[in-house]
Amino acid sequence: MGFRNLHFFNLAMLAKQLWCILCHLESLLSLVLRAKYFPSGDLFMASIGSRSSFTWSSVMAALDLFKGGCRRRVGSGSLIRVWLDPWLPRPRSFCPITLASAELRGLYVSYLIDQDSGE
Repeated sequence: MGFRNLHFFNLAMLAKQLWCILCHLESLLSLVLRAKYFPSGDLFMASIGSRSSFTWSSVMAALDLFKGGCRRRVGSGSLIRVWLDPWLPRPRSFCPITLASAELRGLYVSYLIDQDSGE
């Protein structure tokens, strides 16, 4: 097929699997992986454990590549952490540039939104 770099091709295919896991939440693959490796439902906070399967370790290898190309839709902001999750329209990190104090690290975007006006 003429692939120049099989490593990058493999990462692209693994990132595609991550996308399928996120989009098809009711698929068997998504249900099994979510139950075992990220029961909170947040794929971006998942990690490779000491006894992870080869499949999960491989999929997680593409997570950084995947994170670089996506950001979260804000909505109510109740699931997005201000300082840790990619949610701003910044080309490099999608996160705020300023540093947060320790007590503000757990701040959610919903705290910044006026619930009455939605602004």
